[in-house]
Amino acid sequence: MLLANNLSFKRGGKELFKEIDISLSPNSIVQIKGRNGIGKTTLIKILSNTILPSSGKIYWNSKNIKNNKNFYKNLTYIMDSHTSKKDLTVLENTKFWHRLFSSKIKLKELESILDLLSLNKSRKV
Repeated sequence: MLLANNLSFKRGGKELFKEIDISLSPNSIVQIKGRNGIGKTTLIKILSNTILPSSGKIYWNSKNIKNNKNFYKNLTYIMDSHTSKKDLTVLENTKFWHRLFSSKIKLKELESILDLLSLNKSRKV
């Protein structure tokens, strides 16, 4: 389980979000929606420990994600189209990043999610 407590983030003096609490259970799919510039990508980067929040803490299975090897073993994060190869399918790109980070997530689970989102055979990245 991923828990985030009181997450806030400021960039250039502007507060993108303030005191957000998040609870994500295993095997769930979450959609983050909103207009451009409100902090969706920033929130994802914070939850994956790619950038640090201005305040707040994030826990994976009751342990802070900082230096938590189990967190990273269970994380597969594909950033955006700039980090994906356009000549590969979404599934092929996902498998590449899965192997690169030695993710413990089962490939069948990834394929199931991509099937659910109708992205398994898609060439669009």
